Amino acid sequence: MKFKLKSNSFISHFVPGVTTLAYLFALIYNWDITDILNAVKAKSEFILLIGTVFLIVCYACGLVIDALRDSIEGLLDKIKKFEINWDYFYQEGEQQQKKLSKWYFPWYVFNVNTFYGILLSLIFSLIYNYSYLTIPHNKLKYGVILGIIVLTILFIDSILLRFEIVRHTNDFKTISELPDYKVYTRLKQSTVHGIGVFAIKDIKEGTYVFLENCKVKTIKEKDISITEKPEEIRRLYKDFCPRNKDKFTYTCPENFNFMTISWFLNEDKDNPNIGCDNELEFYALRDISTGEELFVDYGEVENNS
Repeated sequence: MKFKLKSNSFISHFVPGVTTLAYLFALIYNWDITDILNAVKAKSEFILLIGTVFLIVCYACGLVIDALRDSIEGLLDKIKKFEINWDYFYQEGEQQQKKLSKWYFPWYVFNVNTFYGILLSLIFSLIYNYSYLTIPHNKLKYGVILGIIVLTILFIDSILLRFEIVRHTNDFKTISELPDYKVYTRLKQSTVHGIGVFAIKDIKEGTYVFLENCKVKTIKEKDISITEKPEEIRRLYKDFCPRNKDKFTYTCPENFNFMTISWFLNEDKDNPNIGCDNELEFYALRDISTGEELFVDYGEVENNS
């Protein structure tokens, strides 16, 4: 299945939620560890239940913070310098998305969510414990200072990470506007049968060869009166509609006029160089050199239909 770029729920929801509530409780209890431990000890018989509820609340808190971040993303995208090309998340190749996922995106989400969580905790606790700030040598002051330092670090790192994401995704946008973007193949006279698909540039193993396949639909055998159709129409069904595993339905193009180049792949059961995933998208099983014809195992296509 194609890799889709997304943030890790543990990093983007749970950890920011735990950090937010832990910092909030620390501020509310004026950073007095003894008070916190006494509060927990007083409910020791319910410690397991309290712990479970705390973790659930942390995750829920993280979801709320992430929703806040998601809302603000739309506002940031209105600023040209901060605009992320979100189409990248759905169209770019697997390897490029993995790199962005490994180095930038989840850590950006983590930083921003944690930033908002600590900021909200700081605002709430200052309102709740404002009078404590006037007391000399009060621990709350140190907690506030620590919070401001962490917020500053998170803010700077978030800005730098967002600039990197903007750069990567908008470079993709510029390249993808050209008509030859991700074009690896063209049709030529096949070496084995009729028309075939040939590589016009080197293709790395694992690359999804066709940018987008045409939409397909499942048709029941009883709904197709193939014998009543003209011979050339019957050949279209025979050539381009593989029978599904249930043996009673076919996977067909939404309309034969909309077929993309991938529908012209010829078969090599013994030595295919193209594989098919569960979404009926085709990828290179090995490195393919320029000029090679692309072959797929039709049986694999039928099994994934």
